[in-house]
Amino acid sequence: MWSQYLWPLIVTTTGEMRVIQIGIKMLLASEQIAPEWNVIMAGTVIAMLPPLIVLLVLRKSFVQGIAMQTTK
Repeated sequence: MWSQYLWPLIVTTTGEMRVIQIGIKMLLASEQIAPEWNVIMAGTVIAMLPPLIVLLVLRKSFVQGIAMQTTK
């Protein structure tokens, strides 16, 4: 969603305050010849880890919630 990308980009003023998605985008835009794909992929994996861990820990609750919605 653009609101989740554009708003942090406008509000933050330093690199330390920016979210990881903006940092990855800036890595892509900053390279003149060729992007360093290993650094970009490492950042992407790090960005995906917290939601993935939450999903794995709470997967039983997610499945139960989906099952409850289909039985009504």
